[in-house]
Amino acid sequence: MRYSEVARDSESAQPLLISVEEAGQMLGGLRPWTIRALCVSGELKAGKVGNLWRIRRTSVLEYAERITTKVPAAEAS
Repeated sequence: MRYSEVARDSESAQPLLISVEEAGQMLGGLRPWTIRALCVSGELKAGKVGNLWRIRRTSVLEYAERITTKVPAAEAS
């Protein structure tokens, strides 16, 4: 049984922690090495369980929202 199958959000029955592969799928097919780099840089809230990264599902959703939010033209200059 995977850890992500055990720890679940009581409201949505979704796993609280997900794997690198699952995070990549949620972000449109990003490769595992890209997700690991985001974990190391702190862009995704994650931790290592043994040798494996586990990422907060909410962190992936927040990251997706951040990268899809458009910057107003005045701030982009």
